[in-house]
Amino acid sequence: MFQINLKEAEKKLSQFQAEFKEINSRLSMKREHFTDEMLENILLAYSHLNHLIAADIPLFSPGGLHSMLEINHLVLCGDNPATRLEYHRHIMETRNKFYQNLEYVRNWIYKKASKKHPFKFAAGFYCRALSFPQLFIESNHRSLNILINYLLLSRGKPPFIIDSRTAFEYFEISAKIKFIIKNKLLYKINLGLLENEFTLFLKNTRDESCIKK
Repeated sequence: MFQINLKEAEKKLSQFQAEFKEINSRLSMKREHFTDEMLENILLAYSHLNHLIAADIPLFSPGGLHSMLEINHLVLCGDNPATRLEYHRHIMETRNKFYQNLEYVRNWIYKKASKKHPFKFAAGFYCRALSFPQLFIESNHRSLNILINYLLLSRGKPPFIIDSRTAFEYFEISAKIKFIIKNKLLYKINLGLLENEFTLFLKNTRDESCIKK
């Protein structure tokens, strides 16, 4: 089973960070500055993801759900106990929101897990988790990017690690997904179109250099 090559992931993320200002200037929706702390926290989350894959824990099992939350906590707060204590209230609110918004995504996962191609499956999960209301309070893009890589790697496919080459298209597609409202008129049609677009994006940006076998 594949895991994330953390050294290659750090290289790509550092490249993205170095060119972030120029990329952000071209986006239709501007993103917050990509800091050293964000980079460090993402790598912590990828390390946790590797442990999750090594233990072969299904993402939507009780242990997997805990790990999904932990990935979001790592992305936001890192693993410093003092920082976790400082953000304790936010962490509890995030957990409540997560379980409130989980059912729609989980029901789709149970129906489609064995039927869809890995890239289509990962894209479908991402679109349903990122569309409104989103799975987490904050850092949905970063957390869900990591979680789709669990779905890809656990099915033997290369991950998507954002870099300066892929960032613009990734953020532009994500911005469209973010403002689709679940269960509204034309939701399924719009979601289906964006799911197809994101599936193609994942196929075209797969990078075997970030695989640790």
